[in-house]
Amino acid sequence: MSSKTINSLRVGSFNIRYDGLADAPVPLAPPGTDDPQLRANASWPPSTPLQYGEQPWSERRYRLVSQLISANLDVFGLQEALYNQLQDIATLLGEGWEWYGVGRDDGVVGGEFSPVFYRKDRFELVSKQTFWLSPTPDVPGSVGWGADLTRIATLVTLRDRDIKASDTRSEYHHFVASHWDHKSEKARAESALVIRREVAARVQATEKQLGVQQPGKALIVFMADINSPETEAGYQVLTDYRYNGTAAANTTSSDAELTLSFLDSYYAVHLRSDVPLSSDSRQAVRQGTHDTFSGFSETSESSRIDVVALGSNAALSPGEEGSGWRVERFAVFENYAAGSWPYRFSDHKLVVAEVRA
Repeated sequence: MSSKTINSLRVGSFNIRYDGLADAPVPLAPPGTDDPQLRANASWPPSTPLQYGEQPWSERRYRLVSQLISANLDVFGLQEALYNQLQDIATLLGEGWEWYGVGRDDGVVGGEFSPVFYRKDRFELVSKQTFWLSPTPDVPGSVGWGADLTRIATLVTLRDRDIKASDTRSEYHHFVASHWDHKSEKARAESALVIRREVAARVQATEKQLGVQQPGKALIVFMADINSPETEAGYQVLTDYRYNGTAAANTTSSDAELTLSFLDSYYAVHLRSDVPLSSDSRQAVRQGTHDTFSGFSETSESSRIDVVALGSNAALSPGEEGSGWRVERFAVFENYAAGSWPYRFSDHKLVVAEVRA
């Protein structure tokens, strides 16, 4: 993806794969020194084909964060991040970044995080919340609907310093990072309802507390590994069936009263075919691979289960007129760097969308 345009925002979602050796983390080498984890793999010739098998976090982290830096993001959400991994990522990103999140097991540091990272030169954190994907969203560690693991969502509200208070656009943006259950389809469908209901209610309460003059018009971005392909209930409920004509099954809660849904940036991107040729330059096709999950094995079944999605309250679909946020660019980044280290640095791929008002 090229450099960002004026008044744009580049967001990403990345399941980084948890550190299986977190009980004995390998410290980062001091800046300016040669880390053995890099040097040990520097001799691979460029012709070395991609190899399979999960490698230690101590080797994956450098390649993974290098891609985050190269993507030139403003905000991104992560999944499966343990506390030691977040410390590594924060260090490798440098002082220009801040993040918020809690461990899903206890609401502190226990278990995996779904954190939100943001550029602190552009954004000011004004609200931070966590809720659980269960019938009791405010209870730390709670589980529901046959989910195999505790699942969580992180919601932050950021004030965009690039937008002045006098601007017609809201100076506040809301970002949600989440990770849905990998086994229970029922839990994923219910998680979609929880996301739609809780995000709408919490955003409304936050904007009231902030004294927003035109509430309900701020950008909402959902960055997640939903473990739900688009043919399944979870995805369909999240997107309010706009990309599938048939209402999905397997939900027990009613979604009829919900007003907030989400536009999948994969479909919402405004391509060259959607606009007059005289308008701004646009992608002719989506960039990168279709699938966002690759696994570490040659026999892994790939799928598109990671999303960056925009709240329907302020987003425009292709061909839709009016004021709001449009997806200008979309890409799925490969999860390996050919020629230097022949392994995948995660079993998922970084999904990136650039939005513009």
